[in-house]
Amino acid sequence: MGNVADLTGRRFGRLTALRPTGGRRHRSPLWLCRCICGRTHEVPVRSLQSHCTRSCGCLRRETTPRNAGYAPQPGRDVAMQRDRAAGATLAELAVKYGVSRQRVHQVVRSVRRPGESAAEPYDRRTA
Repeated sequence: MGNVADLTGRRFGRLTALRPTGGRRHRSPLWLCRCICGRTHEVPVRSLQSHCTRSCGCLRRETTPRNAGYAPQPGRDVAMQRDRAAGATLAELAVKYGVSRQRVHQVVRSVRRPGESAAEPYDRRTA
């Protein structure tokens, strides 16, 4: 396996190196590590030493908001719904409010444009 440094017991962020597994990923030896949350995780040595991997994934779950980028903003959301009811398309609303069309769709999904029934397509394209 070549000359592999002994990382046993060393800490890398939330991970503690336990033992080499004998496997490789991207030409880098894999080490079995235990996270402070209790999970074990196989990590390439290169990722440990470059500080790219600092946990089993629990750090991301703890630091990322549950609905990242989709926190309700009541003033903006009400204005979007009002504009949609007045006849604006999803694309026009996305440009006006600086959000994605998916976000606009989440906010205004129950609002119909004038003359549009529930059975018609939500944002029909016209030729």
